[in-house]
Amino acid sequence: MLTLVAVVLAWLIGSLVGLPEFGSEVVARCQPTLLDLGIAIAAGAISGYAKVQPKISSSLAGTAIAVALMPPICVIGFGLSQAD
Repeated sequence: MLTLVAVVLAWLIGSLVGLPEFGSEVVARCQPTLLDLGIAIAAGAISGYAKVQPKISSSLAGTAIAVALMPPICVIGFGLSQAD
């Protein structure tokens, strides 16, 4: 559900702003590298560790997942805003 909300918000913002073309950060999200894979794996490991350790705040898991997933999800919305 939250993924759909993020895509729709990025689509709306992209439509309202109406950028003629995207910058290098958005384009870089369309061609993931091994660094992106490493960040995703590290975020998953941190999230898993935070789930099994009761001393660690549960917000750490959410933050780790958001760092790995939100940028590509928002790029999907921006791409939809330009019908790309």
